[in-house]
Formats: sequence, C-alpha cells, structure tokens
Amino acid sequence: MGRRMSGTDLFDYLPLTAVVENEIFCLHGGLSPTLDTLSHIRILERIQEVPREGPMCDLLWSDPEQDRVGWGVSPRGAGFTFGADISDLVGLITSSKTETGTRRERGCN
Repeated sequence: MGRRMSGTDLFDYLPLTAVVENEIFCLHGGLSPTLDTLSHIRILERIQEVPREGPMCDLLWSDPEQDRVGWGVSPRGAGFTFGADISDLVGLITSSKTETGTRRERGCN
C-alpha cells in the first residue's frame, strides 16, 4: 500500500503557471526578477516543496503593489513586490509570443 498524500503534499505537484489557448498567461502568485521568458518557467523542477527563495518561491509569493515602480522587498519575507511597469513588461514579452500576461488580484492591471 502506498502512502496517502495530504493536501499539502498534493500542492507540490500542481502546476506553477498555465497558458490558456496560447493567449492568457495565468499564475497563482506573482512574477520573478529572475524569470524573463516562459521557457525559464517551463524548466523549473516543480515536483518539490516550494523553496524559501528563488524563482519558484517568487511565482507563488510575489505581489503587485499599486504605487511601486520596479521591484521591491516583500513584507511577507518571501518573493517580491512589483509595479505596473513590471506587469506591462511581462505582458509585452509574452504578447510577442501570442501570449498575454494577466494578474487579477488587488485591482492590478
């Protein structure tokens, strides 16, 4: 008999991001200053506990910040905060590949 997984264990197997119909870039959390292409996200080793720092951590814990320009330190102690300029830049990068970046949390664009 195999070991039963808890909900927390199962989380380690869920995808970090998705691209829907080659048009919409979806992610749970935020962005990372160390990931500048979708290819960089695709090569992350997902099946593991989320590290306390690094690109995977950033994707899950970074947050948009209304009045920020660029990247900032997150009050969570993990990930970063980022401004609309960063969201727009990601949108431009992914749009050039017929994919658009989107974030629907806290009223950010």
